[in-house]
Amino acid sequence: MSNPDDRLERLANQLTLAHQKIKTISVDRNVPTPEFATFAMWRDLTGMSRSRAYQEIAKGNLRAVKNGRQTLIDVRHGLEWLRSLPAIPAKLYRPGNGEAA
Repeated sequence: MSNPDDRLERLANQLTLAHQKIKTISVDRNVPTPEFATFAMWRDLTGMSRSRAYQEIAKGNLRAVKNGRQTLIDVRHGLEWLRSLPAIPAKLYRPGNGEAA
Protein backbone atom coordinates (compact mmCIF):
# COMPACT_ATOMS: atom_id res chain seq x y z
CA MET A 1 0.00 0.00 0.00
CA SER A 2 1.41 3.39 -0.93
CA ASN A 3 1.92 6.27 1.45
CA PRO A 4 -1.11 8.67 1.52
CA ASP A 5 1.25 11.65 1.20
CA ASP A 6 2.75 10.19 -1.99
CA ARG A 7 -0.72 9.59 -3.40
CA LEU A 8 -1.73 13.19 -2.60
CA GLU A 9 1.42 14.53 -4.24
CA ARG A 10 0.78 12.44 -7.39
CA LEU A 11 -2.82 13.66 -7.47
CA ALA A 12 -1.70 17.28 -7.06
CA ASN A 13 0.75 16.84 -9.94
CA GLN A 14 -1.96 15.31 -12.14
CA LEU A 15 -4.33 18.19 -11.35
CA THR A 16 -1.62 20.72 -12.13
CA LEU A 17 -0.97 19.10 -15.51
CA ALA A 18 -4.71 18.93 -16.26
CA HIS A 19 -5.12 22.58 -15.32
CA GLN A 20 -2.32 23.56 -17.70
CA LYS A 21 -4.18 21.84 -20.54
CA ILE A 22 -7.48 23.65 -19.95
CA LYS A 23 -8.21 26.25 -22.62
CA THR A 24 -9.64 29.45 -21.21
CA ILE A 25 -10.54 32.80 -22.70
CA SER A 26 -8.84 35.80 -21.19
CA VAL A 27 -11.01 38.77 -20.32
CA ASP A 28 -8.01 41.02 -20.89
CA ARG A 29 -8.97 43.61 -23.52
CA ASN A 30 -5.62 43.10 -25.24
CA VAL A 31 -6.42 39.46 -26.00
CA PRO A 32 -8.89 39.07 -28.88
CA THR A 33 -11.95 36.88 -28.34
CA PRO A 34 -11.80 33.86 -30.66
CA GLU A 35 -14.41 33.44 -33.39
CA PHE A 36 -15.18 29.90 -32.29
CA ALA A 37 -14.93 28.22 -28.90
CA THR A 38 -14.99 24.71 -27.54
CA PHE A 39 -17.63 23.93 -24.92
CA ALA A 40 -15.02 24.34 -22.17
CA MET A 41 -14.04 27.77 -23.51
CA TRP A 42 -17.72 28.80 -23.84
CA ARG A 43 -18.38 27.67 -20.25
CA ASP A 44 -15.39 29.70 -19.01
CA LEU A 45 -16.59 32.75 -20.92
CA THR A 46 -20.30 32.61 -20.05
CA GLY A 47 -20.76 30.14 -17.20
CA MET A 48 -23.20 28.18 -19.37
CA SER A 49 -23.14 24.40 -18.95
CA ARG A 50 -22.46 22.03 -21.83
CA SER A 51 -26.02 20.64 -21.70
CA ARG A 52 -27.56 24.14 -21.71
CA ALA A 53 -25.37 25.07 -24.68
CA TYR A 54 -26.60 21.99 -26.58
CA GLN A 55 -30.21 22.97 -25.72
CA GLU A 56 -29.64 26.49 -27.05
CA ILE A 57 -28.03 25.09 -30.21
CA ALA A 58 -31.12 22.91 -30.72
CA LYS A 59 -33.38 25.96 -30.25
CA GLY A 60 -31.32 27.93 -32.77
CA ASN A 61 -30.11 30.49 -30.23
CA LEU A 62 -26.47 29.40 -30.51
CA ARG A 63 -24.71 28.60 -33.75
CA ALA A 64 -22.23 25.76 -33.86
CA VAL A 65 -20.06 24.06 -36.44
CA LYS A 66 -18.40 20.67 -36.54
CA ASN A 67 -14.67 20.32 -37.02
CA GLY A 68 -14.28 16.58 -37.29
CA ARG A 69 -15.63 15.22 -34.00
CA GLN A 70 -15.30 18.58 -32.25
CA THR A 71 -18.25 20.97 -31.93
CA LEU A 72 -17.34 24.66 -31.89
CA ILE A 73 -19.64 27.50 -30.84
CA ASP A 74 -19.78 30.75 -32.83
CA VAL A 75 -18.71 33.16 -30.08
CA ARG A 76 -19.79 36.44 -31.70
CA HIS A 77 -23.29 35.16 -32.45
CA GLY A 78 -23.58 33.61 -28.98
CA LEU A 79 -22.56 36.81 -27.20
CA GLU A 80 -25.00 38.84 -29.31
CA TRP A 81 -27.79 36.42 -28.32
CA LEU A 82 -26.85 36.71 -24.63
CA ARG A 83 -26.87 40.51 -24.86
CA SER A 84 -30.37 40.38 -26.39
CA LEU A 85 -31.83 38.55 -23.38
CA PRO A 86 -33.99 40.67 -21.05
CA ALA A 87 -32.31 42.13 -18.00
CA ILE A 88 -33.48 41.20 -14.52
CA PRO A 89 -35.27 44.16 -12.90
CA ALA A 90 -33.16 45.32 -9.96
CA LYS A 91 -36.12 45.38 -7.55
CA LEU A 92 -36.86 41.69 -8.24
CA TYR A 93 -33.33 40.44 -7.73
CA ARG A 94 -32.16 39.28 -4.30
CA PRO A 95 -28.39 38.86 -4.07
CA GLY A 96 -27.37 35.58 -2.55
CA ASN A 97 -29.99 33.21 -3.87
CA GLY A 98 -30.61 34.65 -7.34
CA GLU A 99 -34.38 34.22 -7.05
CA ALA A 100 -37.10 36.71 -7.71
CA ALA A 101 -38.67 38.45 -4.73
